[in-house]
Amino acid sequence: MRLRHLDLIRYGRFTDRRLDFGPGGGESDVTIVYGENEAGKSTVFSAWLDLLFGLPLQHPYDFIHARKDLMVGATLDTEEGPLNLRRTGQRQGSLTDENGRAVDERRLSLLLHGLDRDAFRTRFSLDDAVLRQGGEEIARAKGDLGQLLHAGSSGLSGFAGLLKQAEDEVEAFHKPRGRTTILAEGRNRLKEIDAALAEARLDPRRFDALRRAVEIADRDCRDATTVRDNARRRLALREAADRRRELARRIDEARAALAGSPDGPNLPEEAMTRVSVAVDRTAQAQEAQAEAEATIAQADGLLSELRPDPEGIAIGEMLVGLEAAQFDDGESLVARASLADADLGRRKEERDNARAAARRLAAALAGDGAEPAEVVLPRDVRNGIREAAQDVRETARSLDQLQKALEDARAELGEVEEMPEGAEALADALGALDALPDDPAALARDQKEREAEARCSAAGLPSGWRDLAEAGLPTATELREAERALQAAEDDVSAAAERLHEAKEKLAGSDAELEGERLVASVVTDEAIVETRAERDRLWSSHRAALDEQSAEAFAAAMRGDDDLRDRHARSAEGRVRLAR
Repeated sequence: MRLRHLDLIRYGRFTDRRLDFGPGGGESDVTIVYGENEAGKSTVFSAWLDLLFGLPLQHPYDFIHARKDLMVGATLDTEEGPLNLRRTGQRQGSLTDENGRAVDERRLSLLLHGLDRDAFRTRFSLDDAVLRQGGEEIARAKGDLGQLLHAGSSGLSGFAGLLKQAEDEVEAFHKPRGRTTILAEGRNRLKEIDAALAEARLDPRRFDALRRAVEIADRDCRDATTVRDNARRRLALREAADRRRELARRIDEARAALAGSPDGPNLPEEAMTRVSVAVDRTAQAQEAQAEAEATIAQADGLLSELRPDPEGIAIGEMLVGLEAAQFDDGESLVARASLADADLGRRKEERDNARAAARRLAAALAGDGAEPAEVVLPRDVRNGIREAAQDVRETARSLDQLQKALEDARAELGEVEEMPEGAEALADALGALDALPDDPAALARDQKEREAEARCSAAGLPSGWRDLAEAGLPTATELREAERALQAAEDDVSAAAERLHEAKEKLAGSDAELEGERLVASVVTDEAIVETRAERDRLWSSHRAALDEQSAEAFAAAMRGDDDLRDRHARSAEGRVRLAR
């Protein structure tokens, strides 16, 4: 695989920029990309990595183009022929061809022979960070290269070859009377840089002449500004005089037209004032209407450019339905939810009471210390409890009805005569005797069936269920109260979960705003770059004049500070864009 073209369509500060690496096939297929600081070398390499492995979610080069609009293209020479690719900022299907058709990521993975982003960057990028990391790995005998060098030195394997290679490298770096060595070329380059600096250095006389020219230009600019302001004032006076003459002419024409008309009624004293106010309000209303129409037109243009968001539309419809939702009694769901939020404290107290009741119920069912969540009754027992509770409710209603009927009957009968002592017990005994069947064998069979049903029902209960039953099971009222308390607690938990979700969304928004403020706070301006470069040049001149250790250390410190500030300036590009906005 060979890179033929790299297209920075929308990436960083580049738009529709192509880098052509030419056709391959020559003896040396190496292209050197060089340029000044902030020319875009790192941006180009980052675009190449993003094309191969995709754009990260937090992108450092989306300060002009939004991340979703970033696009990088390339033409790759492969064994099968040219391959044109595009990489966008979409989360899925970001790799396409030049016609926008999706391309399988495995095709690039085969061309890369399984290398990931970090491995590719380590092997094919020689920037400052990679060189420093490689040196540290060699020193600690880590990494592929470090382990190889460490194994070779410790086992002395291939020592002669390494020695020959070191001698060749030394001769390539420096050789007496050599003209093509690295040191000789570096000296020649240093001479060229010194000549360029001497040519670019500003002569004091030239600087004084330029400063005088600037002062003269500033003075001329101030004079021209004064002349322009005076001309504008005269023009405003002339236009006002023209308007006054035009108004006077129109007044004379109106008076001449009214001269032949009969006199009408006298206008009120405040009529002219009211007319002036009405005219001013009419003009203001017309201006407001024009502004509103322009705003509507602009909004219509923006709406026509927007793409419909199915999820947003669905959410909007859900919100409209939620606002229109009502209970059976006609009360709005939103209004009741607002009242419920105000009643949250009482609901929490009811939840705590329900939990306490649940603990008491669990202790009654499974013993002291039992957790309600761990107490599980068999399904048939739970069904039996529900049926028993239903029977209790129906019995309670029947009892209330019978009690009312009894009270009505007593009211109709009047005063009840007292029964003799023992009459009630005798009546109960007679009733029980009448209810008994005549066959003792049937009674025995019925008793055995009921004992078998009781044993089946108690099969899934805890071992001490008899003691619990003798101690007393919870009443139907307690079960209903526990059920209502449990439902209220679940509703409170759901509401708390929704509030937690809203709080997390607000926290995410606050974090994004804080990150933006941090970017703005860390901005390095162009003026700071100019100041540090001027200070570095000044210290360089001082060092060349003095050539002592103190001036050398001062110049080295200034140079490091300038390089550090330029590096921060390059990283704070997004912050400068935010600050400009």
